[in-house]
Amino acid sequence: VVHVISNLRSSGPQRIVLDFSASDSLAHFEHKVVCVFSGRGELAQTFTDRRLSVEVCTFPMTDTIPLRPYRLARALGRVVERTFPRRFASVLRRMNADLVHTHVSSRIDRQVVGACDLAGLPLVW
Repeated sequence: VVHVISNLRSSGPQRIVLDFSASDSLAHFEHKVVCVFSGRGELAQTFTDRRLSVEVCTFPMTDTIPLRPYRLARALGRVVERTFPRRFASVLRRMNADLVHTHVSSRIDRQVVGACDLAGLPLVW
């Protein structure tokens, strides 16, 4: 099961993933994580301690590239955003996913649906 979360900060979705991976009824599944905004946060060490594989596939990628002027950064962001489904599908294939469980509730959900379609994977939201 690949869980899609925004980052590794201490908030609800991250705690849910940690609880799912440790629950008696779900512990026999292999749980992996893809962060779509950042691979950093207070819970990074907890994910490592629980042996949860964490990858980052940022959406949009340009958040990590300081560009000026703003209009150029936004335009590039929109172009790069269109590449997300293919990049994300590639990450899912590399992780050998069987099921994708997204915990992100922004415009990224449509992108994740597209990525799951490309990878031929079922999605739970």
